[in-house]
Amino acid sequence: MQRVLTADVQHRIERSVTQFPELTSQKITVGLTRSADGTAEAEKMVIRLNVRPRKSVSYFTIGHELTHL
Repeated sequence: MQRVLTADVQHRIERSVTQFPELTSQKITVGLTRSADGTAEAEKMVIRLNVRPRKSVSYFTIGHELTHL
């Protein structure tokens, strides 16, 4: 994720997490996926996002994956 993480994507993730106060004490791992816009594994507290060079990850997708956690 570090290779493709832009300041915009990082800002979107950080801002989205603030909308889920129940997750503030949780460690959330963010990774990459190519199979969908995003995926989540609640048991492992992992979300994976499809970060594309020309299309930014939407707040909707980030929020949707955080909802699974």
